[in-house]
Amino acid sequence: MARGISKNMAVNASDTQKLRTAIRRALPPILAKLYEMALAGDVQAAKLLLDRSLPALSAVNERPPISSQTMTELISEVTKRVINGEMESMEALHLVKFFEGMRELEKLAKQVEQIRGAR
Repeated sequence: MARGISKNMAVNASDTQKLRTAIRRALPPILAKLYEMALAGDVQAAKLLLDRSLPALSAVNERPPISSQTMTELISEVTKRVINGEMESMEALHLVKFFEGMRELEKLAKQVEQIRGAR
């Protein structure tokens, strides 16, 4: 072996592929166990799941406006932004809840107008 080259670095591409395949096969039960542990109150398991599944918070808060007309369009657009890392999942949840509340207020306003018109 040449000087300065570690024996551990002499791994070929097929070994790497075999390792990745083995990890992919083992991943579902590992994630299921982590999920169970997190639900049982294991803070480290919950942190690991959240850290690895949610995008990191970003300081930049400028985004193009959401131009959705319906709740279905809004949820679709917000979901795409979360998947693309353009929006944090909690921010998306708050935004959807806000618009759901606005929709309920609109329904209530229509009912009030109907009651007023019936008098």
